[in-house]
Amino acid sequence: MKKKNESQIRRVAAMLAVDRDADRVVEFCRDQFGATQSGAKALIKDARALLALAADVDVREELGKRKEQLEDLLERAREMGDLRVELSTIQELSKLCDLYGTTSVSSAAADVESATVALARAHLEGLEITPKGLPIEELARQIASIVMNGQKQQLRTNQSPRAGS
Repeated sequence: MKKKNESQIRRVAAMLAVDRDADRVVEFCRDQFGATQSGAKALIKDARALLALAADVDVREELGKRKEQLEDLLERAREMGDLRVELSTIQELSKLCDLYGTTSVSSAAADVESATVALARAHLEGLEITPKGLPIEELARQIASIVMNGQKQQLRTNQSPRAGS
């Protein structure tokens, strides 16, 4: 039964590769295999999974070939001392390997900024001289005010004994 099902899935996959009309493929499954509507849809689902797997293998194979070509070019550029070709090849390899990814520099910078703000908040709230949960700008303003007032107070204290002497 399993062998027959695999054979049917392969035939449906071949049909899907040629004709993407699901209704015609369902009709093909009914005529060729005596499948019910739900059975035909299950065969189509399995066939699409098989096609996706085959496409993924093809893509990985092509990526591997291109990577090898670029690595050979990079090696030759290094041997010849051609920095422009070397840099260009490195950039192409990075694109091919998706090292740039979908994360943009601005979103990475935003992540760093939010981590920095979280670290600053944790430190400032850890001083326990302001209420927790204030917006970071207000938290910083209040702490700066406390620090500045404390410095003024210290200056007044330091100046008082001299004035009296």
